[in-house]
Amino acid sequence: MDRLVAALTGLTVDVGALRAGVGRGGALVDTDTADDQSVIGPHVTSTVRLAEPILLARGEGRLLITSSVAATMPGSFQSVHNASAQWTRDGPRRSRGRRTTPS
Repeated sequence: MDRLVAALTGLTVDVGALRAGVGRGGALVDTDTADDQSVIGPHVTSTVRLAEPILLARGEGRLLITSSVAATMPGSFQSVHNASAQWTRDGPRRSRGRRTTPS
């Protein structure tokens, strides 16, 4: 991730597309925090870290962020995946107090 962010920093990007995610099944009580983070990281952390050098530093441009259909529903045995996919779907519109057009 650090190398990718460094490669993007300073580039002029008019349009970008981000899509990352992993799923890990199991009951929430049976998973550990490291497993949860391995799901949250690609959805949330990578989206924020990649969006910043592409758009926020420049102050303009277009970025398409997609998520799985899991973002639209509760997920038995996929609660961390579905919740972090939901953030990928809606969180960037609300982050840093900036308004964007909803999809």
